[in-house]
Amino acid sequence: DVGTLRVACFADADAPGRIRVFVASARSEGDFGDDGDDEGRGATRDATRVRAGTCVPRLRRAFSSSPASYVRVSLNRVEPNRVAPKWDDRRRTATVRLGPDGVTYLFDESFTYEHVALDGDSSVSFELFREDALGGDGDAVAQMSLPVKHLPRARDGDAASKPRDRKFNTHSRSRRHVSRRNEKDGEKSTGEVCVLACFLDVERTRLRVRVLEAKNVRAGDKTGTSDPYVTATLLDGSKGLAKQVFRTKVVYGTTSPAWRHTFNFRVNENAARTGSVVLDLFDHDFGDFDADDFLGRVVLPLDAVATAGVSVDDEPSRRAEWYPWRDKA
Repeated sequence: DVGTLRVACFADADAPGRIRVFVASARSEGDFGDDGDDEGRGATRDATRVRAGTCVPRLRRAFSSSPASYVRVSLNRVEPNRVAPKWDDRRRTATVRLGPDGVTYLFDESFTYEHVALDGDSSVSFELFREDALGGDGDAVAQMSLPVKHLPRARDGDAASKPRDRKFNTHSRSRRHVSRRNEKDGEKSTGEVCVLACFLDVERTRLRVRVLEAKNVRAGDKTGTSDPYVTATLLDGSKGLAKQVFRTKVVYGTTSPAWRHTFNFRVNENAARTGSVVLDLFDHDFGDFDADDFLGRVVLPLDAVATAGVSVDDEPSRRAEWYPWRDKA
């Protein structure tokens, strides 16, 4: 934990599908103002001592050198009839500096989201950023998320509508910096994908591939998350024939997406011996899919895919396995 966010987030009891958010303040426990060097950590420790009343003269230094920060509030919609988010699902507070106590940012801003499915898997995420010198996104510092289906139903004045302190966690973008340092040292950290692959018949002509979920996906956005999706392509050596290509849905704002998509391929005899299925992971950018960022690849040789038993509901009995994402090379 790196601090707390004082926030109210609830479903409006008088307006179905409306979520109301009030961002009151954020309080540092030692990392909000850390620039990654000894001087930054020293200033943070000084601010902590100021709060304890043991070092009052150092308060001005901590306050004057504190970075300008803001909170981004995002509604991550996961609804049966709507995959893409609305243009205003991502909001942000004004940029502020640390208050006189040297450890608290005061925001006091409200946001309202409409037409939200309250019983789905949508969530509201809160991210603390330090603004860069040009007024854009700087370092991602901390984050937290609240599932929409667990939000209380309340009205103004109810206890559930009052702000409360919630723990911030280190932002996933910060953890990505650690992964990059590990890669420089020769350690690759590209995440893994859980896949079930098997032939449904003894002739090995009906191939089923289930792309279930992934973890530790590389962050492709400035927010420290990605909007990942997977394409599955059968490479069977055929010439002049259309490729069999499938694509999962896009899961927005996460590094641990769950797709649970099933793809069925028709495979010829030659492909069953020498072909493969290629799974490519992309980060979706709004606009043309051709501009999406490549994040990783898994190649499944078909000669290593087993033939599974099939139950009465036509579901393979073979268990899924985890595969690491690799670069194209």
